Amino acid sequence: MTAGIVHLVAPQAKIMPLKSFNADGTGYDSDILRAIYYAVKNGAKVLNMSFDYPSYSAELANAIKYANQQGSDLGGFGRK
Repeated sequence: MTAGIVHLVAPQAKIMPLKSFNADGTGYDSDILRAIYYAVKNGAKVLNMSFDYPSYSAELANAIKYANQQGSDLGGFGRK
């Protein structure tokens, strides 16, 4: 659904779909981190992620900080 909205608003945008979760909604931290680093290293300007993270993760915080430093926008996620 999000990709459809992006296409309507910015039809010239390129979408890089990355999978970090299994069909049942479970996944590993390493898969989320891998997707963030991959997206940023491959030129993603906007990252859209929707999931619940039950506790603080230094690794996730570092990945978000890296993405922000590289100029990727996570919609304010990880910023204070």
